[in-house]
Formats: sequence, structure tokens, C-alpha cells
Amino acid sequence: MRAHLHRWGALYILAALFVASLAGQWFAQLAAYTAAQAAHGQPFEWSGYVAAFLAEMLSNWQSEWAQLAVQALLISAFSRFLFRKGDEDAERLEAKVDELLARLPEGRG
Repeated sequence: MRAHLHRWGALYILAALFVASLAGQWFAQLAAYTAAQAAHGQPFEWSGYVAAFLAEMLSNWQSEWAQLAVQALLISAFSRFLFRKGDEDAERLEAKVDELLARLPEGRG
């Protein structure tokens, strides 16, 4: 059990934080929606609230996914420039390993 929690603990923590933030948004928006309905003299309706909650939640997620997509596109577009030094280092390291393997006696490399 301890090994399982050590391996998957971060996932459980993130899932708990996600559920907590979703619950926080649910109750905060419920209070705002109830106050808005009362201010307009309209009765509270669950169907109206759920629709408003889902619209607000998806609007928020849409902006987050758009930001993530732009970041992924920029990183993949500039990866050739950003990671060129790493490619050169890897080629140099590979050449050194090949040289060392060539120096080994036959049958050991």
C-alpha cells in the first residue's frame, strides 16, 4: 500500500485539489446565482443554475486549454532553436561512446 501511495500519491493529491476547486466554484456560484435570482424577484431553479454553472465552468476551461495549446505550439515550433545545444551535446557524447566501444577488445562491445 505504501509503495502504491508513493507512486500514485501526486495523482491523488491533484485529483483532490481538482474536486475541491470544483466544489468551491459550485458553492460560490450557487450563492451568487441565488442572490441574483432573489434580486430580480425570480425563484431559484436548479436547471437554470446547472446550466449557468456548466457555462461558466466550460468558459473557464476553454481559456485554460487555449493557453495550453498556444504554449504547446510555441514550444514545438521553437524546439529546434531551443534544444539545438542539447542535440549537439548528444552527438558529441555518442561519438565518445562509439570511440570507447571501438577500444574494447573484440567480444566485449
